[in-house]
Amino acid sequence: AGADARITAAAPYPFDAKLRIGNTDLEKLGFKTPNGRPLAGALDAEVTGSGNLFRIAQSRFDARIRDFRLRAGSLQLHAQGPVLAGYRDRSIEIAPATLVSGNSSLAVSGRAPLGKDAPPGSLNLELRLDLAQAAGFELLPEGYTAEGMAHLDLTLTGTPSKPGGAGTFSLDRGTFRIPGIAVPLTDISVRATVEEGAAVVRKGDASWGEGRIALTGEFPFGLLPENLPVQIPRKAGPAVFSLDVRGLRPEAAEKLPPGITGLISVRAEGSATATDLRALTARIEFPDLQFRMNEFSLGQTQPSRLSVRDGILSVERLTLSGTETNLDVRGSAGILPDGPLDVRVAGSLNAALLTFNNPDLR
Repeated sequence: AGADARITAAAPYPFDAKLRIGNTDLEKLGFKTPNGRPLAGALDAEVTGSGNLFRIAQSRFDARIRDFRLRAGSLQLHAQGPVLAGYRDRSIEIAPATLVSGNSSLAVSGRAPLGKDAPPGSLNLELRLDLAQAAGFELLPEGYTAEGMAHLDLTLTGTPSKPGGAGTFSLDRGTFRIPGIAVPLTDISVRATVEEGAAVVRKGDASWGEGRIALTGEFPFGLLPENLPVQIPRKAGPAVFSLDVRGLRPEAAEKLPPGITGLISVRAEGSATATDLRALTARIEFPDLQFRMNEFSLGQTQPSRLSVRDGILSVERLTLSGTETNLDVRGSAGILPDGPLDVRVAGSLNAALLTFNNPDLR
């Protein structure tokens, strides 16, 4: 490593400088990852600059990174070819550059303004992320695992005071495992966009055992807090969603007592005017709601209907029939802590349903 600099000893103190970093061993710097792993690798770069100290913001700097490699445990990251970047006109300019780690990559190009007086910029980011490999970065809580290829294509435009942007996100052949749940989510497929101040999920499909899950919706950024560190375009209006769950077998979770099986299908549509359960309005219908407990059966006689409004879950229709059992459920319950409870159950119940898992009590 080495440096050369020249400064004129008179206002406005013009200067020019050059910094050379030749194959520096990054491990000697003592940097570590958040989980304590030492960072190793190499850096070979040259930085040049010129301007004057009175107007440092109007100065020009150029960087050429000939070699960049980073290693933390089994994870490795390197730049694919030279990286060229510069600072001028209160903006950072990056020539097309790609960082690669295994099957994952990040491509960056464009110009990013740094000050409120900088001209508008346009920065392109394209991320391809192998979720199985990403586990090495410890992005998920302990015990959770994910697989599949995620692709994020994002363009950031405008200035820091008036930002803009649009992008797409996709996930194919995804798998997600939750600790303690025997059956993972599989066949995960997501298509989403960020546009005009909102995130739109156009497709969110997955399988869980024999069941299928489909989710779509829109989340306007106008619902986010106003005091975010970075200002973003904000679309006004409520968040909306539609959820369709078909053919779910709850016993697949292996959390139910032995002998219980079931079939559940749910359709739900709703909206929210704020990020608060009190602002949620939804209608929920169960096309399928059937259970079997050894020789006993219990299920709905017609599709059950529920609704949510102002923090209250209301049972509009829930009639269950089974082995010597007929129940009609009506009423409401708060979905928030200490919420009101007003539920009425009428009909007859086979007491053996309460003790089906303990023959000694029959």
